[in-house]
Amino acid sequence: MSCFEDQILEYATGNLSEQEADRVRGHIKYCPKCHAYYLGLLKTEAELNAWNVSSSFGDVFDKEIIIACEARLEEKDFLHDILKPSLKYLYLLLGLILFFAVYRFTIFSETAAVSSRLGSSRILLETEAKDLELYLGQRLIGELIENDPDLCTLATLGMALNLPPGETAEHRIASLKYLLKETSAAGRKRFFLFSAVDGVIQATEDVFKPKPAVFPAGKLGKEFLLAAAAMDNREWDKAAGLLAEVMLKPSSAEEAKAAMFRQAFVLDLTGDYAGADRLYAQLPEKYRGSVEALLTPEMKKFSRVRRRSSALVEKEAVRIQQGKENASTFYRIGNERMLHLDLDGAVEAYTRVILKFYGKNKRHSKINLAWCFMMKGDYKSAIDLYGSFKRIDLDHRIYGDFGKSLAYARLGDTDRARESISWEASREFPGAYKTFAENYLAP
Repeated sequence: MSCFEDQILEYATGNLSEQEADRVRGHIKYCPKCHAYYLGLLKTEAELNAWNVSSSFGDVFDKEIIIACEARLEEKDFLHDILKPSLKYLYLLLGLILFFAVYRFTIFSETAAVSSRLGSSRILLETEAKDLELYLGQRLIGELIENDPDLCTLATLGMALNLPPGETAEHRIASLKYLLKETSAAGRKRFFLFSAVDGVIQATEDVFKPKPAVFPAGKLGKEFLLAAAAMDNREWDKAAGLLAEVMLKPSSAEEAKAAMFRQAFVLDLTGDYAGADRLYAQLPEKYRGSVEALLTPEMKKFSRVRRRSSALVEKEAVRIQQGKENASTFYRIGNERMLHLDLDGAVEAYTRVILKFYGKNKRHSKINLAWCFMMKGDYKSAIDLYGSFKRIDLDHRIYGDFGKSLAYARLGDTDRARESISWEASREFPGAYKTFAENYLAP
């Protein structure tokens, strides 16, 4: 017991000295817990006195009742003392469970987990590798528009999208799978405490998930190849029409699932959200176990980011009309253009940030603008931007070294590519550097 509870019982029954009684009486006056305990004893004593008056069972039985009541009070107080700290641990446990549940369903965590699973999946077909690159492009853009992007993840994803086009499909798929694992590992540096949790969850999923369906490789039809070329040229309306024809009369199951996956992305990109959502819902059911089915939930998440960004740009347009624009205004506009793969619009917005403003948004705009130039094939402009980071900005300068080397490699200047990449870059981005060296710097 705490306070004077052991003496309060004696006080209530009149078994204390006058001095001790005064001390207990003063404590009861100012201690709410002891005061309540004292009132409870008085009530119990009154009830027992009433029982004694009306009892006809004798003193022995009455004394047994008194002992049982006192034991019950002691037991109640003991349980209260035991359960109160236990509840704290229960609340802590429930809080941890809730925290892990929220963590598991964040976009970042789920994307990293999908990247890890894809790294061990059976990616056999050329269309699967191409659809995987489509997902990686969205993954990279999602990282680029973050206020604090993970530069190691950016480097790894950038290398995945810049594998030499002349390599065999088998070699490209092997490189992609290696980079996927590296991307997932790089991303988890932000949440390194949960890597073991992810490992357990994925191991459990591997036990119960169905075996992936293996579709026979078939010859791709003319319309499908034309649609792929239209997507590479960012001719979205043309690609949508051709993919619709392929979906009606596919030449193989491989072509059918790839056409549905790409059509959902094109419709989403051009603002037909209802059509995109319908295809995103149908694909995992129709082609369960395929790479595209695994990627579809992630593509839907990028779709939600795209829609939120469009809503932000509408608000920024009002700010521009009011003459209240700032660096964030044009940075957000650049992000929205990049999310919709409008590279020219993104270049214009990011350039305005770089020319007119300073600070974090300017550094991020340089990174994003350089990526836009790389995607447009303007490697010389990308080299200038990647090389413009000052020595004091070590992180971005290291990332810039890697980007500059990759741009030189795409220009065919192997010597400058080898000279430009620093030992810091090879240390910070080991997976990207290994793939880069194997594909571009090997004799």
